[in-house]
Amino acid sequence: MFHAGLPQRFWAEAVNTATYLHNRSPISSLPDKTPYECWYGTKPNVSNLKVFGSICFVLIPDSLRRKLDPKSQKGIFVGYPLQTKGYKVYVIESKRFVRSKDVLFHEDKFRDFQLPVSYHQFEDVDDHIDREDEDEMHNDVRNEPLEPAIPVEIENQEHTPPVGVTQPGTTYEENFMRQVASIGPKRQTKPPERLLHDECNVATSLKADRDEPKYVTDALNGTKSAKWKQALEAEYNSLVKCETWDLVPPPDDACIVGSKWVFKVKRKANGEVDRYKARLVAQGYSQTYGVDYEEVFAPVARYSSIRTLLALANAHDLEIHQMDVTTAFLNGSLEHDIYMEQPEGFVDPNCPDHVCKLKRSIYGLKQSARCWNQTLDNFLIKNGYRKSNADSCLYVKSVKQDNGRISFVILAVYVDDIIPVSNDLEMLNAEKVITKRIPNG
Repeated sequence: MFHAGLPQRFWAEAVNTATYLHNRSPISSLPDKTPYECWYGTKPNVSNLKVFGSICFVLIPDSLRRKLDPKSQKGIFVGYPLQTKGYKVYVIESKRFVRSKDVLFHEDKFRDFQLPVSYHQFEDVDDHIDREDEDEMHNDVRNEPLEPAIPVEIENQEHTPPVGVTQPGTTYEENFMRQVASIGPKRQTKPPERLLHDECNVATSLKADRDEPKYVTDALNGTKSAKWKQALEAEYNSLVKCETWDLVPPPDDACIVGSKWVFKVKRKANGEVDRYKARLVAQGYSQTYGVDYEEVFAPVARYSSIRTLLALANAHDLEIHQMDVTTAFLNGSLEHDIYMEQPEGFVDPNCPDHVCKLKRSIYGLKQSARCWNQTLDNFLIKNGYRKSNADSCLYVKSVKQDNGRISFVILAVYVDDIIPVSNDLEMLNAEKVITKRIPNG
């Protein structure tokens, strides 16, 4: 809505469109499918997707216009009808919503004029259209018969105001339910099966990813037990290699922090399974301020900074890469003594009553992000990077080449994800080894 410059009364259309797009997009919780495909069993057709809020022109059928009348109406694209194919458009001149397949889009143009303030103007609907004849409308171009044109159906809102407007004497719930009940074909021969066809509810019912167990016993007894066992061992070996803790007898006055395994299926951009990840986290909610932690704030790059950096890279044809620091939080050192339970499944049989005295800022601790940020900041400064005055998580390094050309690398840091941008691919590749050179503390 902000990008399109639309007022808040188009919120309902924006939410419906966002849901429509979400159901046709790959998400991490579904194995290689979109919510639409899981619900209907077929892949969605995304060739009809358009930019929300863009300026468009709706064709006026010959039956609805005189000889010298315009052939189209200027409007704003506001979504996709659920029950029919086509597009939903707010016609600016008539101040009403219409549905049509015959729409010409200007996706790079948006509203540059003031829309009417009052809602009652949305109810201005032509009453002379014969609904029974509407399906028989045709487009005659150069007097040659073509295939029937899709009619422009006008949503009759004479008695139903737009979403978000409550009629006098009714509650919000009553008004909302009345509007929901009005959604459907204009002519019905049987009750609508909305629960079966309502796409807006698909994503909600498919959020849980059954491939991700919650407990170690579930992981090791499930169909993917071999994958999860390998992931558990890889994470544990990584923790041991980094000398994350020492096994010690539990002090009498110490608060022992719990530990938990978290399982995650990492997926590629197309939804395919990339790898199975197990991560040991400390249950930091049991930490006590002033005893085992103090400051916890850790800065990240602002979204505006990242967007600006990507826009500049696109405008100047710069190289853009992505880096993910493996077990990033383990690179930070702790300033307080913290004791944690031994991880489930890896309790030392020789010292089952001992606890882990942490030496590294393991995931889950309240100060982990701050410790990691301080370690990364010190490392970048020592390696020739300068911190931006505008954003403390933007770093710049420039080098003058022998030919007089200035090569540079700009890093945007968001926790353990780093976006490097550079005008020199060779320099960028050389700097990417930072993920392997960051010292442990």
